[in-house]
Amino acid sequence: MITNTKNNYSVEIIEHSILGILIQNGSLFSEHVLRLRPEFFSIRETQMVYKVLLQLNRENLLIDTHLIFHFLNTMDNETDWKRIITKISVLENLKEKLPYFVRQLRENYMNEKLAQLAMNACDTKQVPEDRIQQGIDLLYELKDLSLQREEVLLGKLMQDFLQTGGIIDKRYLLTTGMKSLDAMLDGGFEQGQMAIIGGRPGMGKTALMTSFCNHWIKQKNKKVLFLSFHTNPKNFIQLLVANETGLAFKTLNDEGFKSDPEKAYLEELVRTEKENYLQYNYLRSNSIQELLAILYTKHGKHGVDIVVIDNLQQLDNGIAATTNRHQGLGQILKQLRQAAKDLNLFILMGSDLNRNVERRFSYSCRPQLADLKDSGFIEEIADKVLLLYRPDYYQLTEWEDGSPTQNEAELIIAKNTLGALGTVKIGYNASSLNFYELASQDLYRSFAIPESRQNEFD
Repeated sequence: MITNTKNNYSVEIIEHSILGILIQNGSLFSEHVLRLRPEFFSIRETQMVYKVLLQLNRENLLIDTHLIFHFLNTMDNETDWKRIITKISVLENLKEKLPYFVRQLRENYMNEKLAQLAMNACDTKQVPEDRIQQGIDLLYELKDLSLQREEVLLGKLMQDFLQTGGIIDKRYLLTTGMKSLDAMLDGGFEQGQMAIIGGRPGMGKTALMTSFCNHWIKQKNKKVLFLSFHTNPKNFIQLLVANETGLAFKTLNDEGFKSDPEKAYLEELVRTEKENYLQYNYLRSNSIQELLAILYTKHGKHGVDIVVIDNLQQLDNGIAATTNRHQGLGQILKQLRQAAKDLNLFILMGSDLNRNVERRFSYSCRPQLADLKDSGFIEEIADKVLLLYRPDYYQLTEWEDGSPTQNEAELIIAKNTLGALGTVKIGYNASSLNFYELASQDLYRSFAIPESRQNEFD
């Protein structure tokens, strides 16, 4: 039975009116195609008609009634499509109400799904875990639907560029605490983007991300959420303190926090956590759905600007193990990328590398973009990819130019959307597991100036 809406337009009139207006006014289709999905239409025949309109649009064909009849008869030749199309076309005179009808159609669909959510939650025939999972999946679908994705006019963008002093809005720019790296990244990372730090196990990915976190939380203008699969809360605190104070991680592990600098920093961390500038979750499940649930909950309650995930390959999308792992990881990355855009977050993730790096030991152990484990979708979806390389990890004591590699590392910028690629040399303290900016070299010190020409430099 077709129910009436609050404004006395039945579901049938709403769905028929939308289709009648779009058929008679093809130019309006592109304006509303992003707001309409076939599943929004609850009547089977109207859903099929809209699918045909979508197909015509994809193939760049005119929305013509003869073509519509042809496609519909191909799909189902037992239905009287001529009668249905004629009935639909009669309602074309409600053209001015199209925006209202589109909104109402979306609301009807959402209300139906919310009712389904409530029924599933009360279905005691299913185990609680299945009911929760179905509820999470449905809520994500409704969340995505509720976000309005309007087109941004080019003139509005140009006005924004003039107001912000450039293409990058500095309000959403995230410096790293390393000036040389920020320069290569055109000022730093950006909110709304996703970046990957790749490295072999034990290379220092988590320590590097922790170094970035220390820089961000000290500024107290961006809120950081750190999500970890293998760094337990105690070790995370030790890593933060060691990074900041320079005290050896092993000393903290053996003796605890005793000196004044560690105690002072711990007190500052407590204040930072109370003000929600630092939030931490030790993930006991590798489900992407659970991770996203935590992310959206934290963002809704406390606000989040930066999300750090310490290992991408630990995530699982719940699809059977027989499914291609490469495709599953692609789906996970797309969900995270969408969350970054929807919530204007910067997402930073660590990623493992495959063993190809070690196989090149005879001439170079520097990682390449293709060395990322399950690399295809990572290369495609991530905005920035940084690869961490420490020669002393492979017992290499000298760089190619003969200088010592002790306490030094490289960050290779292998992907940088609309930015430069290159390599930045940074410092590394093995005892405190801390990465830091290397002191810039004064080039004049490399030259011995003859006394006879000293006056030229006075």
